Amino acid sequence: MHYAIASLLVLIALLLNLGLERVLGVSFPPESLFFVAVVASVWWGGIGPGLVATVISTLLCQYLFRWQPSHSVAPAVGILRSLAFLSPSVLVHSLY
Repeated sequence: MHYAIASLLVLIALLLNLGLERVLGVSFPPESLFFVAVVASVWWGGIGPGLVATVISTLLCQYLFRWQPSHSVAPAVGILRSLAFLSPSVLVHSLY
């Protein structure tokens, strides 16, 4: 049940990201809402569901919200954005 709630929280974060961008025209880093989903998953279900939420969120951020300023630096930017998301996520897991 905790894993389903973690997946649901990530889905809600995804829908909020897409909805805010399309409806309101608000643009902000998509990782912020996914990070909230990760923190809520760790708080609600523990480390296992939190790790599931982290992995799903990282994959969604990489493949749905790509930011590519130029083709030569795009892979490096993607890796850095993933590390910037994973670092606080791992910290939240370790604090749990």
